[in-house]
Amino acid sequence: MSIFSHSLAKTNPKVGILFKIIGVALFTPIFLVAKFSNGAYPVLALVAMRYVGGFLTMLAYIVLTNTPSLELKSTNIKNHALRACFGIGGGVFMMLASTLMPVANATAIGLTQGILIIAFASLILKETITIRHWTASITALIGAILVMSQSVDLSSSGLKSWQGIITAIIGALFLTSEALMIKFLTSRDNPLKMLFYVNGFGAIIALILLGVLYGPQQFQQPTLYWFLALGPIAIISQYFNILANIRTNASTLAPIIYTWIIFASIIGYFAFNEIPTLLTFLGSGLIITGGIIIARAHK
Repeated sequence: MSIFSHSLAKTNPKVGILFKIIGVALFTPIFLVAKFSNGAYPVLALVAMRYVGGFLTMLAYIVLTNTPSLELKSTNIKNHALRACFGIGGGVFMMLASTLMPVANATAIGLTQGILIIAFASLILKETITIRHWTASITALIGAILVMSQSVDLSSSGLKSWQGIITAIIGALFLTSEALMIKFLTSRDNPLKMLFYVNGFGAIIALILLGVLYGPQQFQQPTLYWFLALGPIAIISQYFNILANIRTNASTLAPIIYTWIIFASIIGYFAFNEIPTLLTFLGSGLIITGGIIIARAHK
């Protein structure tokens, strides 16, 4: 039986929450790769390599498992393409934000997607939102705001901090849109189709944009192709994210997204010597509390 089969997935909020945490942990270093590369490549080039690497990973899986072409047939092609666009936007803006401000701060601002997902899950997906959902999300949002406040500089020399804040907010909007598309598609296609099409469309769209905006010389940098390794990591992360959405609803998973800041702060400390402040610890504590509140709802 394929690991991408829907028959392996049963509704289980606790398992869904665990899978979401794993997915967030795996994706955190991908969002920080632009900071690791220190401006050596355009952010769009890194995003393109991540999608190309992901698509090659899916092709390898399909070939090695002799997956019939019929299993890839989908009636939701346009929706997969739209999801890929949202994913590219979220990747580009969140990667860029991490280069404009400390990792933990950029991540905290991006985490506003959590409360946006809960709001839109009610309006668009027609999910039932309880007081516990709102309490968890608002608690975590307050924590994110505490961390974000450290990046606000009202002086004229603080323009870069505002660029980072705006960039992270735009990234959060894209990621919110992608999260809603994932939830929409999980009830219509299995994980195999979702991963195959989003990475395929993502690779095509990102490569076209890269060529148009930066010219063909971008493809002549041999070292750029090392970042194809991001693809398999992204596939595993996306797989856990899809399984999480199959097992529980988007509003339940939304506060769990806030664990992102914990993983980002750890990487920021060890990789970039960004020492968390008292506000970072307080904010992270509230974020964890938000996650616990929603998790306890399913005991």
